[in-house]
Amino acid sequence: MAVKVMVKRVPKPGVWANMNMVLREMRLLGLSQPGYISGETMLSAADRGTTLVISTWGHINDWKAYEALPERKELLDKLEPLLAEPAIVEVWIESPVIG
Repeated sequence: MAVKVMVKRVPKPGVWANMNMVLREMRLLGLSQPGYISGETMLSAADRGTTLVISTWGHINDWKAYEALPERKELLDKLEPLLAEPAIVEVWIESPVIG
């Protein structure tokens, strides 16, 4: 079953351009991973610096494999000092239609 992973990040003032560069690197890394289907980056209408990255993976194990990559950890190490608060990660699993 497909999963959607949503990651909300709030940057410190003045670092959005740097954060965006790291997010692009993370997207490129994800593109090459088995099970990666798609991704998008949204900006909050209320607070233009806050981002919500939504990625779709073929299976929860595909996401977990990507999540565990040392290369991803290196990118997170670059990203974390730019954040005003810890990122919020939510993983949602596709549900069969009910009814």
